Amino acid sequence: MIRPFRALIPALVVFAASFLALAWFNRAASDDFEFMFRFREVGFMESIKFYYETWNTRWMAMGLMNMVWLMKHSVDSLLPYHLISLLLLWLAFMRLTFNFIAEIKTAAILSGYLTVSLFYSCFSIADVFFWINTSTMYLYGCIAAIFGVAEVTGKRKGILPYFILVCSGIYAGASYEPLAFVLLLAGVAYAIYTYSKRTATRPEFLKLLVFLTAILMAFAISYAGEGHHIRAGFLPQTTIAAKAFILAKALFKMYFIKLPAIALATLLFSMPWMLIGQMKKYEWMTTRLLKHVSGIFLILVFLSLGPVVWVMSEMGPERAWTQISLYFTIYAAFLSCYAGVHSTLKISLAGITKFYAVIGVLYIAATFLPQIIKASAYANAYDARMELIMQQPDHATLVTLKPLPDSGWLHSAEISEDSTHFSNQHLKNYLQLPFDIARETK
Repeated sequence: MIRPFRALIPALVVFAASFLALAWFNRAASDDFEFMFRFREVGFMESIKFYYETWNTRWMAMGLMNMVWLMKHSVDSLLPYHLISLLLLWLAFMRLTFNFIAEIKTAAILSGYLTVSLFYSCFSIADVFFWINTSTMYLYGCIAAIFGVAEVTGKRKGILPYFILVCSGIYAGASYEPLAFVLLLAGVAYAIYTYSKRTATRPEFLKLLVFLTAILMAFAISYAGEGHHIRAGFLPQTTIAAKAFILAKALFKMYFIKLPAIALATLLFSMPWMLIGQMKKYEWMTTRLLKHVSGIFLILVFLSLGPVVWVMSEMGPERAWTQISLYFTIYAAFLSCYAGVHSTLKISLAGITKFYAVIGVLYIAATFLPQIIKASAYANAYDARMELIMQQPDHATLVTLKPLPDSGWLHSAEISEDSTHFSNQHLKNYLQLPFDIARETK
């Protein structure tokens, strides 16, 4: 490990501890109850088949979700799932980082900061990290993509890389369609570029082919599901001109409003890359490369929003932008490294690292502590509500419940004032209640 980087470890420890403390208070919410109910009633495979034919064709994400419910039966907590998610994200970044920083301990620290940066870059932390229904799709789809790209660009030989490529490609293709679309286009473009420049090697091309084939096959299976067509029937149908106008507005909003809003935290936790750039002074990190990478980032954002707008005739939910958060995290790391390479400041590396480490710890503590306090109050109210529901007599017809407090970074399990609302019905079915439930009118 590069000695000054040791000072960066405490911030990672504080983040991991804070993340797990928040995860301890997480509870199943909203659509989770519907998936848990179906899993309990018809079993592992039949529930996947049911949604594939009626609504959700993301069969790999559904399989992982069912594994979470299976695990929850034995431990009655979502904490193990969140711990595994955090570890897998860190390992994925580490596998990718090690291709460029061949110092295992330094790569581990840099990967930790990429993980923290991605967390703060998410437009909806609650949906991406703490809502089981969607984290199995968007978060794990991105994790699979990182593993796949790491193997394509890596030099590792043997059968293991191909196994990882197949698994990663299948998961990304069958869990996160907009990401699969971008990966397919980017993979083809990369193959054409490296072939034209005569820089592509046969092993790298073969790995890329395996990865893209796995994505395409998984995506085709998802697209063929009847649930996909049923779900599309509920989306607004607009003209091509209207979609183009919506896309233009979406791009403007993303480039000039949404990305600047998360830039501060993303760049803050990209600072270790500036330090490594200042130390290594990579000659290949030129201004021309900066322009190319910036252009690629802008194109990736366009490709990420395009399919969503085409299908939904709107910008889509914030959780659907998770791949943009991933691209922005990597782009910010590149910008920081570039700044370090071209920096002419004569400063003590050890001194600035320690100062930055303190800032990182304070920022993480200051942002997480209020969220943990909110989550604790929310979890207590949630548990009390569940206990109250189960104590109601069977002859009741309608039970009204006090509103839950703000859940902060956790996805809320709040129900509607309307007892027929889908969120109310999901909870009613899961708990097998003989009466209706509704939230008190404020």
